[in-house]
Amino acid sequence: MGWSCTAKAMRTLDHIEDELCGDTEHGSNAWAERKHVYFFEIGDEQRDGAITGSIWRFTSDGQHATRSQSFRIEPDGRLARGPASWRRVVEQRSESTWR
Repeated sequence: MGWSCTAKAMRTLDHIEDELCGDTEHGSNAWAERKHVYFFEIGDEQRDGAITGSIWRFTSDGQHATRSQSFRIEPDGRLARGPASWRRVVEQRSESTWR
């Protein structure tokens, strides 16, 4: 059995990745912000179709990371919890991009 979520939640995560991530040598789920590099990891599957996970920040040596915060994308695609940069991206998307 594979991991699953709703299509709207996945579109939101895809939009965040397209706008913020991939511009670092740390992978497609990483982004640079205010002199730090962050990355996210998706957590356990949620029965309601939401996407949840953790945000990590690389330490100054670039070899280790510390947990920064968590995130949750609701089944309807709303960002319930997450970093401010993610909120800005989600709020700025156009209605045509969303649907």
